[in-house]
Amino acid sequence: MPMDTYPHQEVEKKWQQRWADENVFRATNGKGGTYILDMFPYPSGDGLHVGHPEGYTATDIYSRYLRMNGKSVLHPMGWDAFGLPAENYAIKMGVHPADVTAKNVANFKRQIQSLGFSYDWEREVNTTDPAYYKWTQWIFLQLYKRGLAYEKEAPIWWCPKDKTGLANEEVVNGACDRCGTAVEKKMLKQWMLKITAYADRLLDGLNDVEWPEGIKTLQRNWIGKSEGAEVNFSLAPAGNVVMLHGFTGKPENNFFPWVKKQLSALQVEVDVPALPKTDNPNIPEQIQFVEEHCHFTEQTTLLGLSLGTVVALKVVEKQKKPI
Repeated sequence: MPMDTYPHQEVEKKWQQRWADENVFRATNGKGGTYILDMFPYPSGDGLHVGHPEGYTATDIYSRYLRMNGKSVLHPMGWDAFGLPAENYAIKMGVHPADVTAKNVANFKRQIQSLGFSYDWEREVNTTDPAYYKWTQWIFLQLYKRGLAYEKEAPIWWCPKDKTGLANEEVVNGACDRCGTAVEKKMLKQWMLKITAYADRLLDGLNDVEWPEGIKTLQRNWIGKSEGAEVNFSLAPAGNVVMLHGFTGKPENNFFPWVKKQLSALQVEVDVPALPKTDNPNIPEQIQFVEEHCHFTEQTTLLGLSLGTVVALKVVEKQKKPI
């Protein structure tokens, strides 16, 4: 046999069988061990995709490293098999969800075991197992009793073909990422979990985990706690208001009477001078008129409408103080 040929089918099968017979990856109970958890796959397709072993390889390397250094390691595998992905796949295939899920789990497990990952299969978890989901139901009841689970109508992305709600990440260019159907916003009554009640504890807990700072930042942004701000707004300008009308205008036109009435009710001095020669205006003459008939301080608000805006800007230029 050439030296550069690796008979993986023979070697891998031999040692995988040896590991299984001797149960070398079995986790021992007790303190001081390390818990290494992978994201459980959804058994809602024909089999694994390349992203599964890509992530599982990294955790498997670390698990083996710790064991070879005498550490106790709990490294389980399981199946996130209960929910909409499995139901949609069953609808697509035209079979009962229980049947297709069991078939897919068996195939996924065969594929993962063929890769030789060091999982403790005695700790296998299946979310469709009543022995498992009775505890998720129990947890929900505890949340409900404490007011942390409640019903509320809220908008959600809805796929009219799959008949399911979608997360923002599942909507690509306005379409469902699974079937490509255009999605719509729909108001639905749904169960909410008040995770905001734990925002402070979640944030404080990030200080105690040995994660890269970038990952912690992502978590803080996801938690999204905001202190908010308190801003005080004045109900009316502190000084006087001067409003300048435009071409062919006069103080009785447009919105000037209404604005003057509203501001006067707030004890604000309002002046709307009747500018001269509005049918054939002379800008310098109007500027001089405004300067002679209106008073300006640093608290003055100057408003111009139409041609009055030009006059207002020229008045601002000629002032010796800011207004």
